[in-house]
Order: sequence, then C-alpha cells, then structure tokens
Amino acid sequence: MSVKLKVSLTGIFLFLQIYLYAQEKVENILKQNIPDSLAKGADAVFRLDETEVEIKSPDKITVRQRQMVTVLNEKAQKFSEFVTPYDKLSSINYANGTLYNSQGKDIRHFKKKDMTDLANEDAAFVSDERIKEFNLNYNSYPYTVDFEEEDEIVGGAYYIPHWNPPRSENSSLEVSRYILTVPAGYKIRLKMINADIQPAVSEKKDKITYTWEIHNLPVIPDEPFAISPEFYDPYMLVGPTEFELGGYHGNMSTWQDYGKFYYSLYQGRDLLPDDLRKQVHLLTDNVQDPYQKIAILYDYLQKNTHYVLIMFGIGGMQPYDAGYVYKNKYGDCKALSNFMVALLKEAGIKGYPVTIWGGEEIREFVPDFPSHQANHIICAVPVERDTVGWNALRNLYRPDI
Repeated sequence: MSVKLKVSLTGIFLFLQIYLYAQEKVENILKQNIPDSLAKGADAVFRLDETEVEIKSPDKITVRQRQMVTVLNEKAQKFSEFVTPYDKLSSINYANGTLYNSQGKDIRHFKKKDMTDLANEDAAFVSDERIKEFNLNYNSYPYTVDFEEEDEIVGGAYYIPHWNPPRSENSSLEVSRYILTVPAGYKIRLKMINADIQPAVSEKKDKITYTWEIHNLPVIPDEPFAISPEFYDPYMLVGPTEFELGGYHGNMSTWQDYGKFYYSLYQGRDLLPDDLRKQVHLLTDNVQDPYQKIAILYDYLQKNTHYVLIMFGIGGMQPYDAGYVYKNKYGDCKALSNFMVALLKEAGIKGYPVTIWGGEEIREFVPDFPSHQANHIICAVPVERDTVGWNALRNLYRPDI
C-alpha cells in the first residue's frame, strides 16, 4: 500500500470518527426530554448553542457556530430559518442544516450549495454584504433544527464575537458553550457580565483554549416596564489587543489606543478642493461668533449634500474623503461628519468625528472595556466649555433652517 493511500485512508477514518461522534451527540440531545422549567412559557428551546473562535493571527480568525433549536409551536417558526451574511472581509467555509421530527428522524437537510444567495438589503443602500439563507420550516410540532457554520474572517481579531447565550420572552436555553483558542502569548481581553463563570483551560503546543458553559436558562418573563435583559442576563465581552484591519494596525487595550486606530482611518481625508476652501471663507470670514460660523457651515452641508449609507470593505468604518463628498454631493454618517470637520477646519474651528449609539434602544455602555460599542458617527464641536448641539444652534441663530 502506497504512503499516499495510507494518508488518504487515515483522513477518511478521522472524518468518519468525527461524523459519528457528531451524530451521537445529536441523537443524545434529541433523546433528552426538555425539562419542565425550560418548556414553561416557551415556544422554542435552544438545546445547544455553541460558538468556537480561533484567533490565527491579528488579522484572521475562524468562527464556528452551531445551534440546535426545538420548535414547539408555530409562534417559533422563525427559528427554522437560517440566514448568514458574508462580504469581502468574511467567507463562509461551510454551512449546513438538518431538520428532525419529534421522533428524531432526519426529515430534511441542506448544504451551502443549496442555499439562496441574496444582496443584504438591510445592510446599507449600497454594500458589498450579501446573505445566504435556507428555511427548514415544518408543519408538525415539535421539531428540531440543527444549524452549523464556519466562517473565515480577514481583519478578524477586530471582529471577535462576544458570548451572548440566547433566550428571550418566548425561548429558553438548555446549553450554551463558548470556546476560544488563541496563540500562546497573545493577550485576550474578557469581561463577564451578570455572572461569574470560570473557563476550563487547556494548552496544546503553541495554543491555549478556554471553554465557558452555562445551562438551563428559562424564558425571560414578559413584564410591562421591565428593564432590558442585558442588565441582568449573563454574557461575556471578548476583545483583542493587537489587530489588523484593511492594512491598518491597531490596538484595543485602552480607549486611547483604540482612538489612535480610528484616527489613522481618517488621516488625509479632510482635504478640501480650492474652490470649496474659498467658499468657506466667503461664508465665514466676516462672522465673529463661533456658534454662528458652525451654524452657517452646517446649513451649507445640509443644502449641498444628502445622506446615503455605503459600506464597502472597511467602508463601514472609514469615510469617503471630503473631496469625494463635495464632488458627488452625498455620503453616510461618517463621510458627512468628516466633511463637516473639514469645513470647520478651514474656518479655524476644531471639530471631531465621534462614535455613538444611535436609536431609541437603551443600551448599557461599558466604559472599562474598550471595544466597538457604537453604530453611528456624528461631528462634535467643543466651543469654550460647551459641546455644540445642532438643535440649539438652529433655534438660536437660524430658526428658518
């Protein structure tokens, strides 16, 4: 027998071992009865929620995810749909799913090649993000769906997923597991919130693996005026130290380090064409009050640009330069904020692009854990002891705009 054939047979044997172990794991879960404490008030039960993250380098990670959900009635049909995004920074190595009936029989399954591929219309007006989807909806309850996926993410250390064990007002959780593997010597940052769960730690050659588990979380009571679950539900923030994104090196150990990274994304993007520089001076040189100058320039921005959300590559974080916005008359929040900063700079006023969380949802900011905790960017302008808010400017100086 040739060496090549021996290697092939060994690979097949290992594959069969892994496959049979996975099948045995599924069968064991399906045979287990759902505890009454988890079935009470639930439309669905997460039998297994598992996330496995391997940091291969500051700019690449692999993320494997698996979810087994038992759907108890038609109110939980949404859990039978598998939807996963990808773009130029992330690729789907594999994705598959299986539907089991109440007796644990394999009724239907799919692989990556069977999934529908669509543009992600929710991502942005213009984006390179796409989604793959497949629905295993079944009309005989209860049934169980088992989804698996592995993704390769470039710039990945920046995008390490947090551990957020799933449950809601209509779903409970049996087991959630988070597995994190890092190169020996790589410093990872962790913050466990609303719990004190210690990981199991193992070392193998040049890698360290941490494993966290949580069991038996019942349905969240649906109560009027109740506080958000994030204020009491257990979850863990996971963040890198060194990372690389789109050729830009960064560090997230401190907010100052993180700010330096963001600053590097904006460098050289606040340059204005000569004709626009002249226009700024015509508008503001004879105005002494800094608040009125800011109002005039913001009025110019409103009348000469419009908002369009655009996300290509690291475009979700890096703005189009000010010259592009001036020429094309559009930009998203970061591009328009950067444009406003450039206009102010030409008028001798210092402005800053500032990341915030926009929307009505109340979210808990974690000040002692530097990380991406924003979804929007605005222009902030410190003047004397105040930071300018546009509504105040509009009311004081330009009630007509």
